[in-house]
Amino acid sequence: MSSRLHKRWFRVDETDGILRVALVPHEVADAESDAVADQLFALVARLRPSRLIVNLAGVRKLSSTMIGKLVALHQQLKGTGGRMVVCEVGPELGGVFTNLHLGQVLTLCGTEQDAVASFASEER
Repeated sequence: MSSRLHKRWFRVDETDGILRVALVPHEVADAESDAVADQLFALVARLRPSRLIVNLAGVRKLSSTMIGKLVALHQQLKGTGGRMVVCEVGPELGGVFTNLHLGQVLTLCGTEQDAVASFASEER
């Protein structure tokens, strides 16, 4: 599947059995969190990936609601035998992730290439 923009929130690509979703906006405020999360959950429900990468390159701020939705999506995929990796978390957002200890809950990788490699390493 070639890269395409899903509504106004995501750039989506599916290659080698990995669904890659890149958040497009620089910020996801509380008012937008439900719409963004609903579209992300609908996309995952429609495509049913077992391997998902959520790329946050360029995202400076996420509302606490959106962070909670990412954790819920991670748990949903994990519950069905899938796996989600979050990558390209910039310094501003990375500080928030560190303070919330999200590295203990979510699988975080520095780059998208690292995220792809993490799926390959689990198959060995």
